[in-house]
Amino acid sequence: MSRTKTNGKTVEPAGDNDPKSGRPRQSCDIHRVARQCGVKLFDGSRRYHSTRDPRECFSPATLRRIGRAHGAAHLALVLRLIVETDDNAAELYGETLLAVSELLDHRPDLVEHGLLLFEMFDRIDLGGLRRRARTLACGMPVSHVMRILLALEVDRLSEQMAVSGQLCSTPHPKSPELSARAPEE
Repeated sequence: MSRTKTNGKTVEPAGDNDPKSGRPRQSCDIHRVARQCGVKLFDGSRRYHSTRDPRECFSPATLRRIGRAHGAAHLALVLRLIVETDDNAAELYGETLLAVSELLDHRPDLVEHGLLLFEMFDRIDLGGLRRRARTLACGMPVSHVMRILLALEVDRLSEQMAVSGQLCSTPHPKSPELSARAPEE
């Protein structure tokens, strides 16, 4: 597989299939998407801190994996759900990125809630979920455990919001709420 350079950044070509999902790989410039979302991307093999500053990501390989499998728009939504929600901007860990991505992939109905999805994530402590997932991992990848915990939390919040009248039984259209928070180029 050949790679192309765009503005000094390596961009993966589209065309072949992802070995895990079987879906066609998509071309995705992770540096551009990260920049649009206000995320500083670092090489994880060269510099790693146990605590991170908000909007710092040391998981370019994870971003590349998500971008190839789901495309730039999905990757941007994953990043925005983390960095644009209360107290989660420093949670750009590989496990968290994969858990949020897989949740959105398995529950596409969540994306249709638009701005309410961001309001749900405002109420979720992603750092606490990641730490809990690490203690519960029991031989499973942390991202898988975290995805389950995250899905349970989203379901709990959906029920609360439905009872309080904040969440309609029919999903909100994507366009007004979601495009209002779209990253700018």
